[in-house]
Amino acid sequence: MNRQAVSGSERPLPGDAEVAQQSSHSVAGIHAEHGRARYGDSDFGRGCLMALRLVERGVRMVQIYFGNGQPWDNHDDIQIHRRLASQADPAIAALLEDLKSRGLLAETVVIIGGEFGRTPSVEVSGLVPVQNGRDHNNHDYSLLLAGGGFKGGTTYGSTDDFGFKAVDKPVHAHDIHATVLHLLGLDHTRLTYRHSGRDFRLTDVEGRVIHDILARPPWPSAGYPLLKSAPACARCRSTPASACA
Repeated sequence: MNRQAVSGSERPLPGDAEVAQQSSHSVAGIHAEHGRARYGDSDFGRGCLMALRLVERGVRMVQIYFGNGQPWDNHDDIQIHRRLASQADPAIAALLEDLKSRGLLAETVVIIGGEFGRTPSVEVSGLVPVQNGRDHNNHDYSLLLAGGGFKGGTTYGSTDDFGFKAVDKPVHAHDIHATVLHLLGLDHTRLTYRHSGRDFRLTDVEGRVIHDILARPPWPSAGYPLLKSAPACARCRSTPASACA
């Protein structure tokens, strides 16, 4: 997600035909400059390359899917993840490297993850003697966060010895949402509206900004640029105290 557009700096957005036409020329340039092979010859690799071009053109939100269907949902054999990772990792690394080399990573929030984690075991019937798959796990789930104000080279939290449940500094999905909104210049607590007798917002009625994974306050002055009346807390300088619970 590109923070520059959220902060109020507008750039003309290209039409689909214009992006497609310019992408054909940009691919040749990237091939000569950095090496197209780094992205890999896969749909996901081409998607990462297209994502780079869209961010270069000022598109505010880009989402890339891996594969058709759910290739990571391996209940039969978790070792399939090795093959999938060999396709995904080089493309992700190339995208991050090219964003950084163009000065775009600092203003672009990158979130890499799936829909849930995997258990360290698998449930099978008595008719199945051996199975190497894994089941769904909502107690242990990892994300990779980069750019846009996140602190690099940091591991936050850990699971138990079996990799089943987060035990050290567990983070809820609402906390991730609150932190991302914070980096985009929005106080999630002020996006609340009353409906049918209860409060609603993007983080439900929870969520906290995780300061320990942030490299720096996202905005140099006190308060959010889109919510200028919000008072700043002493710790973050740029975050209203209500969002730093």
